[in-house]
Amino acid sequence: MPAPLLPSYYGFFMKYLICLALLIAPPAFAKWWIEPSELAVRADLQFLADHRLLSQPLNTYPLVWSAIATELQALDPQSLSTRQQAARQRLLAAWQQDQQLGFSYQVDAATSENRFYSFGDHFRDKAAVQVRYQFSSQHLSGKLAAATTTRGDEGQRWRADDSYLAARLGNWIISAGSLDRYWGPSWDTSLQLSQNARPVPMLSLTRYNSEALDLPLLRWLGPWTFTTGFGQLEGERAIPNARLWAARASAKPLAGLEIGTSWSMLWGGEGYGNGLSDWWQDLFQGGSEQGTENMLAGYDIRWSDVIAGVPYGLYAQVTAEDFHREKRRLINTAFLLGADIYVEALDSRIYLEFSDTKVGCSAESRKLYNCLYEHSFHLDGYRYHRQSLGSTYDNDALTWVAGIITPLATQISWHNKVRWLRLNLDGLDLSEPGGNKVSPAGRDRERFLNNKRSV
Repeated sequence: MPAPLLPSYYGFFMKYLICLALLIAPPAFAKWWIEPSELAVRADLQFLADHRLLSQPLNTYPLVWSAIATELQALDPQSLSTRQQAARQRLLAAWQQDQQLGFSYQVDAATSENRFYSFGDHFRDKAAVQVRYQFSSQHLSGKLAAATTTRGDEGQRWRADDSYLAARLGNWIISAGSLDRYWGPSWDTSLQLSQNARPVPMLSLTRYNSEALDLPLLRWLGPWTFTTGFGQLEGERAIPNARLWAARASAKPLAGLEIGTSWSMLWGGEGYGNGLSDWWQDLFQGGSEQGTENMLAGYDIRWSDVIAGVPYGLYAQVTAEDFHREKRRLINTAFLLGADIYVEALDSRIYLEFSDTKVGCSAESRKLYNCLYEHSFHLDGYRYHRQSLGSTYDNDALTWVAGIITPLATQISWHNKVRWLRLNLDGLDLSEPGGNKVSPAGRDRERFLNNKRSV
């Protein structure tokens, strides 16, 4: 069997991180990125971007601060409106707060577990306590996090989620750890990779500064980001310790236009090839409907502008289960459509999103159910600890979500949603360990109303 591409680095990584945390005093450098839990920060960033005051791509999280902080500092406050000045000030304050590292803790409690986990959410379980230590310097950044929860996966209530170690090499970041990821322009959920499931331990490469390249052939791309990584899934699967590879690129070729492409694949696992050659073969010679790899690919787009002083955005995301080799195109696609508008009288962003996660199972089949996020070889499907890595509503769902986001203070916002959901439309599932995990056998198909405050 080939040498494993992703060895059991996690235990070594955690021990190394603990040693660094004990040896390195927290210097005055901010943490490197904005996390998917920071809804208030994202809302302010998008507000300024809609006014063409920020030029960096904003739809790939974790989102690196570097180029964004530079642009914020370069803005002339005297040329901004009152709302724009307030958003800029909150963002700079958030960036400065991110310099206050060291030890911290978080205690979460709720009356029930969070059934639908969306962008900006902070905790999944009914109750959890997390202790963490963060440090950052010019070339090294990390977080050591330990949490205990009311829900144990694989019998383990202790978790090291959100822990990572990252090193900066030139304009690239190499990181190892369990970071939440969110790819796409929507405010509620992403079809390709969201923070719905617990973060997968990954070894990743990410571009540090998203500024445009001053090269003739690439200048037209504008500012751009790129991230890719190899992860390892849990041992309690049909194929234990299966691998996850994911990559995303995004760019802003025009001031109001952001385009992103995403590609992810489940492959390998215990008893199967996990080397680079196996990954390469599955990635470029696989991708068929009968392959042992489980591949998803897609793209997303957001256009934003200001009309009559009102900022607005239109966006879409498409994620496909298969690639038709003869027609050379993505097939069996789920999609998400959305629009948002900033209402100055309310100092709030209002959005409306529609998603459809029922897709065909093959190019010829008319079957539309029990296909997305499922696989005939990786029977658990595109899931981690029984939670979809993509949409929080899993497959076979039609959803309408309306929301309002109101900034209150630095890193604090009020977020209210109304959801109209049709979950697991056919009321059927593939046999375990596959099948829809949000509404098994079509139970509790419709759900609405969700109030929350992001802190």
